[in-house]
Amino acid sequence: MKIVLVGPFYNSYIITPPLGLGYLSSILKQNGIQTVIKDALMIGLSEEELITAIKEEKPDAVAITCLTAFNSEVVSLSRGV
Repeated sequence: MKIVLVGPFYNSYIITPPLGLGYLSSILKQNGIQTVIKDALMIGLSEEELITAIKEEKPDAVAITCLTAFNSEVVSLSRGV
């Protein structure tokens, strides 16, 4: 099984590593599940580029981190994936 863990792009002046996705990835890998983290904020991907990057991975599942501050971006992204 392969899961893509996603940190969406949103307007922010502070770029911090998505620690929650890292922790989740670690646990999943310990249980034999392949993971890929796509942090759009860090690598500067637009929503369209992020959707393409996710689809290229051909995942069995996609998990998107979400905070209230960027809820609308997550809803839009999830509709595209």
